Amino acid sequence: MPREPGTQPARRPPAARGGALLLLAASGLAACRAAAPSAAPAGPSGATQPPAPTASSAATDIPGELRAAIDSLYRAFCFDAGGEPDWAAQRALFHPDCRFLGPMAPGREPRSEDLEQFLESFRRYATGSERSASGLHERILWIEAFRFGGLAQTAVAFEGHLPGSARAETRGIDTLQWVETPAGWRVVGFASQYERPGLLLPPRPGRSAAGAPRD
Repeated sequence: MPREPGTQPARRPPAARGGALLLLAASGLAACRAAAPSAAPAGPSGATQPPAPTASSAATDIPGELRAAIDSLYRAFCFDAGGEPDWAAQRALFHPDCRFLGPMAPGREPRSEDLEQFLESFRRYATGSERSASGLHERILWIEAFRFGGLAQTAVAFEGHLPGSARAETRGIDTLQWVETPAGWRVVGFASQYERPGLLLPPRPGRSAAGAPRD
């Protein structure tokens, strides 16, 4: 999740696996992680924390612990104006050897980052760009998941919003590869694809209602 400034088209903040989904990881991704805006209990820093993402088409076949980990991760990506994402929660959910690959853009070679590089990119985005003054929340639109034993892949469609606004600033799909550890589900691979001209977010596979292109 950090996104690199200047790599995303207009209305999209700079950038940071479900069946047979990608096994890639995303690096230009840290800058634009978010959940739907709405009031919630204050966190340790006193900043308002977004509620657990509530997907309108939440996958009911996702194991409870895995779904909880997904919700926690997307909540940790969110931050209010003048605040910061939940770095401790992100570290707890990313495996130490997680790889991030991005940004996904035509004609551009994706760059691979390790966990420390990803978090540093995200930190620069959240505290040193215009987003530090506005904050950013994300809402999960739908999730597709595939699990076999201690492996799982999830595709998460999301929209990013400014806190207090219903207008989508970003839309895309994250693909995550998870492993089940004694401490719980951890992400070992993360990749993102944002909407761009000619590439709109698709409906949830097998569904027609969720994820329809916005006006």
